[in-house]
Amino acid sequence: MSIQIVTSAGRDLHHLRRERFYKLPEPQELFLELMVRSSTAYIIFVEDEEAGYCYRGNEDDLTELHIHTPFLPLGGQIFSSVLKNLDIKYIWCQTFDRNMAALCTEKNFTYEVVGCHYRERLPGREIDLPGSIEVRPAAVADLEKILEKDDSFFESREEAEMIFNQEHLLYFHQKEEFIGCGTVMQVFGDSRVYDIGMLVSPEHRQKGYGAAIISYLASYCESRGWRPIAGCAIDNIGSRKTLEKAGFVSRDRLLRFFTSSQRSL
Repeated sequence: MSIQIVTSAGRDLHHLRRERFYKLPEPQELFLELMVRSSTAYIIFVEDEEAGYCYRGNEDDLTELHIHTPFLPLGGQIFSSVLKNLDIKYIWCQTFDRNMAALCTEKNFTYEVVGCHYRERLPGREIDLPGSIEVRPAAVADLEKILEKDDSFFESREEAEMIFNQEHLLYFHQKEEFIGCGTVMQVFGDSRVYDIGMLVSPEHRQKGYGAAIISYLASYCESRGWRPIAGCAIDNIGSRKTLEKAGFVSRDRLLRFFTSSQRSL
């Protein structure tokens, strides 16, 4: 059987990715979605028939894999070919992505738990912002104040500017004093799923503002007919407690599998 993995050569894979997005039982993690956008796309062919696609990241990692349903019986062979041909060392896997999880566990790859997916919000757990706090879309001057207080919420200044330019950044203040900011980002194309996140100024932490901002962002999405989701690192206990206080529940995890017996953390 002939399996070929070839670069997409500029071909738009949006329709294929859309098919995968809506087949997953839960929405894609924004962290992975942003990784995919900077990854290299490949088309998978079996006997000259298109069988799926995958994305290889910049660190020898497999960031996304989709196999068309008729070719699932050949999934193990296709997966092995992808790993070998693209020299994959790490595989990102959302536990609700049953196909990827099955392929990785069948090979007995070791793994680490990297993050938590929050896809469910309990009713009646809304937290109101204190009446003295006001909210507005961030202005240029607000962005500078946010970056002054940022302690790794944003990956880089460029990422913060991208979110600001796309008008996904909200500024929370009390008489113009910066309290925190919130992000509301559409996860994929035409979906109505939005990832939410927040940063609280260091001097205003441990006051309940974080959970109130998350609650505000979730309600902001729901009032527009959007589904709010969130995610955070497994070891970010503060963020996990904040999300859970605001009513979010995590049933799934983000895993990173290692294709080699030599595990490098």
